Amino acid sequence: MKRMEFEVGGKMYHRVSRPTARKAYDRGAIIMICPCKLRPGKPWYPETLTCKVHTGRDFDPVARDFEIYNCNAEAGWYASFYLEA
Repeated sequence: MKRMEFEVGGKMYHRVSRPTARKAYDRGAIIMICPCKLRPGKPWYPETLTCKVHTGRDFDPVARDFEIYNCNAEAGWYASFYLEA
């Protein structure tokens, strides 16, 4: 996994692994999900912010649904996860 940090909306986010994102999501933290070949922020804002408190769903179905609807050959076949630094 590449170490990446991005500023989106004046907040810094750093890339984390899927298990780390799952733990943070289960604790109620807001995570950012983005296709792996795209970068959060400009120009098209391909990311989404999600939290267990808002969705009421477990992490795996949320990540799976994101990958089904947003990941493809052009954007990348899997999701990458970011937490606020």
